[in-house]
Amino acid sequence: MGFIRAFNIVMVVLFVLAASVQLNDPDPLVWISLYLSAAVFCVAHAFQKLPSYWAAAFALVAFL
Repeated sequence: MGFIRAFNIVMVVLFVLAASVQLNDPDPLVWISLYLSAAVFCVAHAFQKLPSYWAAAFALVAFL
């Protein structure tokens, strides 16, 4: 397993944990959908189903 794939899998776990913590937030749907979307992008990138620039574009949009 390559470093990038392992990193993506670790990030999936962290994003899912972050989404689960947001359940008691005043606006949980926004944050849960953001974290779970990031997790989906990490899974897709880990298994090479998505080009890297899509994840970068998502990160840019999420940052704004």
